[in-house]
Amino acid sequence: MAAPTDTRLNTQEEIAARVKALEAMLIEKGVMTTEAVDRLAEIYENEVGPQLGAKVVARAWTEPEFKAGCSTTPPRRAPRWTSAGCRARR
Repeated sequence: MAAPTDTRLNTQEEIAARVKALEAMLIEKGVMTTEAVDRLAEIYENEVGPQLGAKVVARAWTEPEFKAGCSTTPPRRAPRWTSAGCRARR
């Protein structure tokens, strides 16, 4: 895939318009339903968004034991963040 030639930053309005156009196309073509799009947005906003990483960082700043658990050698696969600990116990 070729790199885009337009390197300017997009405004929030431009990004929103592109998202709406993609959403409309996916629904029109039958690739996704409105409900599926809404659910994916909900998952990102509440389950995998950047705020989860911010919570981990904030906890690591305030709890040295938690920080120690987070700064050990990472597992071979991505960790699952939990409110109870840096990595879910398997």
